[in-house]
Amino acid sequence: MPILSENLEPFLIVAAIAVVDLAVLRLVDLNEREPLWSLGLMLWAGATAAAIVHLLVRSPVLVLDPVRAAVIEESATLLAFGAGSAVLFAVGTWKGWSEVSDAMDGLVYGAAAGLGFAIGDTLIELVNRPTGALASIRPGPLAVLWTTALGGLAHGLFGALIGIGCVGFALSRGFPRSVIGALLGWALAVAAQIGYDVLAHGAALSGSPAAVRLWTALAMPVVFVALLALRSLKGERRAIREELEAESAVVGPDWPGGYLARRRAALAALLRGDLRGHALVKDLHNRRVQLALALRRERHARDPRARARARVEVERLRSAVHRLRDELLRLEIATGVS
Repeated sequence: MPILSENLEPFLIVAAIAVVDLAVLRLVDLNEREPLWSLGLMLWAGATAAAIVHLLVRSPVLVLDPVRAAVIEESATLLAFGAGSAVLFAVGTWKGWSEVSDAMDGLVYGAAAGLGFAIGDTLIELVNRPTGALASIRPGPLAVLWTTALGGLAHGLFGALIGIGCVGFALSRGFPRSVIGALLGWALAVAAQIGYDVLAHGAALSGSPAAVRLWTALAMPVVFVALLALRSLKGERRAIREELEAESAVVGPDWPGGYLARRRAALAALLRGDLRGHALVKDLHNRRVQLALALRRERHARDPRARARARVEVERLRSAVHRLRDELLRLEIATGVS
């Protein structure tokens, strides 16, 4: 068990960073929280892709050739995102609605796949580093913390570009054009990684100029992804406001309370120990948002099959909202909560 004992501390650091990053990803979408199981699925898919890359590609290629490394790693992330999306699609078919509602979901799930790739890559490097007498050249806890956090941020950004490209086209334009979106997102991710690797690691890094180059290399994809996220959030808010206006009989009179009212209701249920009520408030809000986004997809879909799928999803989400409202009302009556 020498590998486990010598790597336990860095493994725990990597695991802690993964948990923190997943928590942050859940907060990115202010209008709808992605389930932890689906984010964990994308994280696992990305980590598996990293393991496969290390099995099939020699390490010097990934270290010394930034162009080939970017093509290989982002192709693996794209495949990981595709595999995770296939599972989400299967689960969505079973439930009656998809967890991937718009480009913002693509951004979050793509970032989770990229983060998983970075986590898997870090863990494999830890296992492959020297042990025993050569352990003195192994990185310390702070180095592991820094490299894992930085790698997770970088690959998360690249994965987000892939996710936006895949989902942005697939939801409204059907399968043929979704391939174009996937290739466009992949190309942006490859270009971003090449720029990051060349700018950040193109020469020996030391001192403050190295730090400036490193953060400059990250700043460009951060700004681009942030702008895409803000645009997606703005579109979500518009869809919620416009599409649910005619659905008041479905969503209920309490809907206009908005984010703060929902958070107060969920927190109140949690504080009185009503875990079921807490979960119902959160689920009801998510189904309402998903209903708004499905209505928008139905209205703007260019592909007839995409429009038909959205129409079916709208009806199932309406039924789900009705069911959750009734269940929450029964629970409130049973517990004496007004």
